[in-house]
Amino acid sequence: MAVHAAVTHLQQAVRELQERVQLLARVTDDHPGDGESVVVDLVRDACDDVQGWLAGLAEAAQRAATAAARRDRVRLAEQLAACATACETTVQRFVTGLAGVESLTRLRRLAHDRPGGWQEWSWQVQDGIGETWPRMWALRSHLDGCWMELVERLQDEPVLVRAQVEEAGRTSEDAAAGGR
Repeated sequence: MAVHAAVTHLQQAVRELQERVQLLARVTDDHPGDGESVVVDLVRDACDDVQGWLAGLAEAAQRAATAAARRDRVRLAEQLAACATACETTVQRFVTGLAGVESLTRLRRLAHDRPGGWQEWSWQVQDGIGETWPRMWALRSHLDGCWMELVERLQDEPVLVRAQVEEAGRTSEDAAAGGR
């Protein structure tokens, strides 16, 4: 697979994940109207946080795609590094804000304490988190694929290195010419 195709797959994975988190946010907003719960605000804030990081990841992936199309290896590497940072932060925010023990415990406690509509809502949110989880982890695989393609491209292209070393007033070029 070419590096541009790998970056395109990364972009598609980010878009799918953005849609998945948006759906989770809509499920969160569709809570029962009988009394508020702080859990709603915590889940919604976490969704917003993850969406923000995904937007940054999407922008970096777009810049990486542009660099790949231009065959600008340096810019591509810079943007893949930006993607890696955004990816790690996105996964970390998802885990701590939505899929972590504290968040899931709050959701389960809410389902236990408020049967009926809140219980159903809690289960739907938990299901949404569970369905998002594999896509979140897949981001790393897509990013790894981009890096592997970049490395392959670097191996396929010759690298010209020219060094000029000054040695006791002579350059390496002088030394190669017989010390003149």
